[in-house]
Amino acid sequence: MTNIFIINPTAGTRKYERYIDWIEEYFEHRDDYIIHITEYAGHAQQLVSQYYKEDTACVFSIGGDGTAYEVLNGLNEGVTMAVVPNGTGDDFHRTIHKQKFEYKQMLIDTIEGQDILIDYGQANASRFLNMFCMGIDASVGELASVYSNKKYFPNSLSYVVAAVQKLVKKYQFKVTLKTKDFELTKESLLISAMNGQYYGGGFNPTPKAKIDDNKFEVLWVDAIKRRQIPPLLLKYAKGKYENIKYIEHFQLDNFTIEADQEVTYTCDGEIFKSNQVDIKLYPKQLPYRIPKGSELYDHSTKS
Repeated sequence: MTNIFIINPTAGTRKYERYIDWIEEYFEHRDDYIIHITEYAGHAQQLVSQYYKEDTACVFSIGGDGTAYEVLNGLNEGVTMAVVPNGTGDDFHRTIHKQKFEYKQMLIDTIEGQDILIDYGQANASRFLNMFCMGIDASVGELASVYSNKKYFPNSLSYVVAAVQKLVKKYQFKVTLKTKDFELTKESLLISAMNGQYYGGGFNPTPKAKIDDNKFEVLWVDAIKRRQIPPLLLKYAKGKYENIKYIEHFQLDNFTIEADQEVTYTCDGEIFKSNQVDIKLYPKQLPYRIPKGSELYDHSTKS
């Protein structure tokens, strides 16, 4: 198998050179690897699209959730994917591996990991590995990305500052959720479909979500008074929404969202706008390499 490394030099801490050194050290006596350094937005997607199932390749996304998003959206059917964390949030990787780790060892553990089949989603034309969210959270993420791109602004503060700015103004939209079994309409604050457990740099709204259970964990938050939003979102962020009347929880595969206005939504941190989004689940259709040490790793079989 050929190991294809897609490295985003602008992701996270931007310490990408260390990965080049570690990869070359690991493959010192082998030639079954290729390193690509991305040069512009969308480049990872283009690079990945040249590999096919017949190449028996594993594509390693080295960067953050945005890099993984590009890799997934360029991936051809049957090509194996892996994520090596080097971003700011690395939210999808938190679902895969919850323990503390050293970056070099995580690279090695992923190269020597185990291939499994996992779910992924699609919102209109965009595939997503981790999450979809429409509403105030997506709008906060959109504003946070502006701050995080500022040279001297700490990434850790960008989301907080953006949230405060958005909460100053009233935010809500009317949305209809359509499935094969039911149709519901109400004024909303946000609606999310989670494949993974985390987003937003550590929000954990769906701690029981699994990436191979053939369903999304869908959370629908009602429009509420501004003073109620901060405490509600704190509970939402920790997955403690049981018995809260303003948050509905569903387990769905395919559904459609129709809003009464153009609304911001995000797929794995990438920002879009629309008044209608068709969400589709692709169950166990993504070959994915999990690292050694992951709770998903099956020690009873050979990787």
